Amino acid sequence: MTNTLKSDKIAGAIFGFAIGDAMGATTEFMTDVQIQKTYGKVVNIIGGGWLNLKAGQITDDTQMSMCIMEAIMSTNNIINCSREDEIAKEFIQNVSNNFINWYKSNPIDIGAQCSRGIRNLIQGAKTEIEPTALGNGSLMRALPCSLLGLFNCNVLQGRLTHNNLKCDQIVSEYSRLIQNHLDGNLLMLNIKGLMEPSGYIVNTYNNALYWSSNFNFEDAIIGAVNHGGDADTIGAITGSLSGAKYGYSAIPLKWINQLDQDTKNSLNIFINFVIKCLQI
Repeated sequence: MTNTLKSDKIAGAIFGFAIGDAMGATTEFMTDVQIQKTYGKVVNIIGGGWLNLKAGQITDDTQMSMCIMEAIMSTNNIINCSREDEIAKEFIQNVSNNFINWYKSNPIDIGAQCSRGIRNLIQGAKTEIEPTALGNGSLMRALPCSLLGLFNCNVLQGRLTHNNLKCDQIVSEYSRLIQNHLDGNLLMLNIKGLMEPSGYIVNTYNNALYWSSNFNFEDAIIGAVNHGGDADTIGAITGSLSGAKYGYSAIPLKWINQLDQDTKNSLNIFINFVIKCLQI
């Protein structure tokens, strides 16, 4: 593998995530039958949906991921982060501050579990283990740490809102799969076929694996967002996996152009940071 190829995959993962989020926002909370009746098939970033977004706008999935990106870039010596050290503590404090500031900015969309977790951060409450906290919040913001191989820090950021062993497990599996895709390693994956596209982290991860494993980048995104349910998150995770597998060069240029320019600027800053950290 050439360094150029790995850089292309890093950019592909990040832009693939944002594209899946922006396109899936149109069909979030709809059934596949409702989508077909309303749109026929969503094949571009067109906005709308229950949030009534402008074409190219992103949801909390990418916004919270950008909070993680900013925390990574502002943490000294982050590449050497381990679970219990001072770097990890600084990173988690940076993440917490970014989440609180984002929450106070009155975002257009925020999940109930993420909202509750951030309110606990504001109040300084201790994060308890929550067996029922099985939503997508920790997974939907796991890409930035995954790209740098910050596996332990990724679990820690997830626990800020979703302190749950199943979430820990899936975030860890996703992190390592992203790394394997970047390195060009093809793994045998345990995919059960499509499950209900709910906000349950098990279903979301399974379905993202299904779409990203069986189709090229374009068809994977289109399939994921037209299946409905938690379509923005499933589309985003599918996009990150497909982008890490096939690269930025596989993403239709029209989709990149349709993304909000400020979002693209922020994503490119982090891409350059990752490339510099990994000395590619």
